[in-house]
Amino acid sequence: MVQRPDDEADPRDFDARWAEIVADLGEPEANAFDDEPLPPSPGPALADGPGRTLSGRDWGGTDQFDAAEDAVDEEEHFVPPDPGPVLGSDPLRVLTWAVAVGVPVLYVILLVAWHDPPGWLAPVAGVLLLAAIAVLVWRMPHRRDPDSDSGAVV
Repeated sequence: MVQRPDDEADPRDFDARWAEIVADLGEPEANAFDDEPLPPSPGPALADGPGRTLSGRDWGGTDQFDAAEDAVDEEEHFVPPDPGPVLGSDPLRVLTWAVAVGVPVLYVILLVAWHDPPGWLAPVAGVLLLAAIAVLVWRMPHRRDPDSDSGAVV
């Protein structure tokens, strides 16, 4: 490890060095954009009431920004569209997808949790799964709509 000369300094000298740096800073100068000195920074003396200090939104421009935001909100008149049905428009499709996905998942969970499942459980789960898949395939579109665009039909 390479040591810098600063690492060899006595730790008590840091306080003295810090005091020198702070003394060299001095007072803030005038604003670079005009010849007027900078205004004093608002502090806890500008409290709204006893024991309350101002927050970041409690400055003179806040009312102007709030008024501008309200004016824009009034002009836009945004009304969100209706979201539509949550589960889809076709209850049979939703039910068959639930059976096609749910039966294998539930069957695996039952096999893990139940050490000796009844013998009729596997055939019933298989028939339900095959029926759901058959309904989904049967309900698929069989031909392309002539009015549709030339894009892919999924």
